[in-house]
Amino acid sequence: FARFRISPIIGFILVGILVGPFGLGAMADQYPWLYYITITDAEGRMISRDAMDAIGSDLEHLYDMLESRDLAAGSAQARRLFS
Repeated sequence: FARFRISPIIGFILVGILVGPFGLGAMADQYPWLYYITITDAEGRMISRDAMDAIGSDLEHLYDMLESRDLAAGSAQARRLFS
């Protein structure tokens, strides 16, 4: 992302939008080769909006639990523990 002078966070968000189930993934039924570059489940099916919401909810719960234990994402302690 440095080549395009884009923040890595913005770059990952843009890639997620592009290859996610609501970007190119929405056209994977019409163009089967898109399954190779889009986000799908283990059986090659697109991930539903409900499943994405459940994943987001689980991640929020995990982040809250880590923060309650002084291991918030990006904190010095978390970086030391997970590096």
